[in-house]
Amino acid sequence: MRVNASEKLELIHLTEGSSLSVRRTLAEIGLARSTFYAGYKRYLDGGFEALEDRKPRPPAVWNKIPGRVRDKGIETALTYTELSPRELACRITDRDGEFLSESSVYRILKAADLIESPPTSSCRQPTASRIQHAGATNSGRRISRTCRWWAGNVVRLENYYSPWELERAIARFVSHYNTERVHESIGNVTPDDMYHGRQHDILSRRNRIKRLTLERREKENQRDAAKPQVRAKPSLSRTTRLSKNL
Repeated sequence: MRVNASEKLELIHLTEGSSLSVRRTLAEIGLARSTFYAGYKRYLDGGFEALEDRKPRPPAVWNKIPGRVRDKGIETALTYTELSPRELACRITDRDGEFLSESSVYRILKAADLIESPPTSSCRQPTASRIQHAGATNSGRRISRTCRWWAGNVVRLENYYSPWELERAIARFVSHYNTERVHESIGNVTPDDMYHGRQHDILSRRNRIKRLTLERREKENQRDAAKPQVRAKPSLSRTTRLSKNL
């Protein structure tokens, strides 16, 4: 059963004022000597305040993300608002040389209130925008989804007053889709990287960045955890020490 600081002080005074030895006094009150001497030492070093229960120090997290990296993730998300957490994670790793997983980016943005809540009701696309491919292969289904996304997010969001404007919009979308947007189905590289055989170099570089980042992060967190806690030491209010034989 836990006792508060006042009760601990009473036990100390009781033991000091007892005519019995410390061993017999502690045995009579049912208190272990190790527990008593640990509290008594804190009392002699720090006074009454040192008898208060101390909150346990939280364990150090070896892969805790530094604040500067969190700030960089938020800055990148605010700059490239159209990117998903997965795309942001790839961009930060490729451009800044600092590994961040998709889940870490999501948690950082969620904590910064930059993640929108999912809609409560699903919105079906109009029938005219659906492209049906009976018996289509997986590749055909992906093309179908791409065409639907393009129809809903490129064509319908803009007004085009000539065929040339629409052609330029389509060209921009195709260029973005092939050379900038990373695709999860091919290892988070672009189709252009895949076509020209650059995916192995890109994935190897990301794995190297991940390994170096985690090693550096672990060393930083271990160094921070090893720093001594600065605690003001109160003036001694009592210097009496036990002189009884055990």
